[in-house]
Amino acid sequence: VKALDHDTVFKALFKKAFYWLKVENDGHGTTTPATNTQVEYQSNVKIYATPAVGYTFDHWQDGNTNDTVIYTVAYKDSTYKAYFRPLLYKISTTVDGGSAKGEVTQFAANQPFGSNVTITATPKTGYEFDHWNDDLSLTKSTIYYTVEAKPDTLFTAHFRPLKYKVTTCVSAGEGSVSLPTGSYDFNSEQTIKANPAPGYTFDRWDDGYATDTRTYYVEARNDATFCVKFRKLSFTVDVQSESTLKGKATGGATAEFGTPLTLSTSPIAGYKFTCWTVGTDTIGTTDPFIYNVPAQNVTVVAHFTEDEFIVTTDVNVPGRGTVTAGGPMKFGSDTVLTATPAEGYRFVNWSNGSDKNPLTYKVPAQNTTITANFEPEKYHVKAKANDAAMGYFTPSNDETVPFKGQVSITANPNYGYSFVHWNQTLSSN
Repeated sequence: VKALDHDTVFKALFKKAFYWLKVENDGHGTTTPATNTQVEYQSNVKIYATPAVGYTFDHWQDGNTNDTVIYTVAYKDSTYKAYFRPLLYKISTTVDGGSAKGEVTQFAANQPFGSNVTITATPKTGYEFDHWNDDLSLTKSTIYYTVEAKPDTLFTAHFRPLKYKVTTCVSAGEGSVSLPTGSYDFNSEQTIKANPAPGYTFDRWDDGYATDTRTYYVEARNDATFCVKFRKLSFTVDVQSESTLKGKATGGATAEFGTPLTLSTSPIAGYKFTCWTVGTDTIGTTDPFIYNVPAQNVTVVAHFTEDEFIVTTDVNVPGRGTVTAGGPMKFGSDTVLTATPAEGYRFVNWSNGSDKNPLTYKVPAQNTTITANFEPEKYHVKAKANDAAMGYFTPSNDETVPFKGQVSITANPNYGYSFVHWNQTLSSN
């Protein structure tokens, strides 16, 4: 200061200083102002914090919990820092189809955004893990998840049933089981029915189950076996003759399916067995016949037909005539026989006593011979002299002589006369 020669007043002028204000954050959001700012001492600066996605504002470094503050500048450079905290999000887990198939990690509390959580699906007996949610590519039972900013995240574990072998069989009799031997889903409902073959009926299952149809829920084992027993049914085979006038049939019975029965017949004389029928079907042509009892009640009918017999025709004396030829003929049939006498003969009767000609002959139940009886015709022979005064003859009466028979006639001349000749060509004595 220079020397003064009078009173002098010196006035000092001051102004507020400026200081640096640095606003920071922990990296999980933004603050305003965002850069270092020079601000005047004791001025008020509005500072606010904006959280990033997944976070919320927590506090300032001085403990203030309001996200917006009015900061009064101090007399030095200052730093003011905002702190954020992660939001909590709900993570839900469930099992498709219910807890009977398996379990999955449960979260009792909401989880912080950005944290890593482990979620594990554990199958129960009879099941295996398949996939998560609807994503068939997520096939690992344990997944690692970083919590996202979603209000509620759901993880659904899908399990699939394991397959277990079920064996079915027929241990007695004949038939089938509706469920074939194979592998089936655990706990699946299977209907197992015993189906007897024709002629059989359900008896029981080997494990004692008494109804032909049963339900089995597949268990977690490979030795489930269901074998069934069938037993034969009994049926009646009624054996009849088509006509008792033709023959009898025997051998019918009530017996178990498949039992061999011996069927036989006793034809009436004149008939012979032809075949066995059931309905319109011919089942056999032999007698006796072995017939296995079918799977139903049946009537077996024996059929007969007229037997053939040889009818031989003959004449009593060869040359006296002819008769209709004979041959094989059916029993009971009518054949017409005609006897034709030769010249000089006449028909008398048949060997059966009938004198009818032609004869309608009914064929008997045996080979027969029927003979036509002929006899010579008979003729009257009478000797007569041309003049009784000239001679006589012996015998003097008419003679009856059979055809080709002989008679002796003697011409006796009286005295004074001699025999000349006969009016017929005769041998003379």
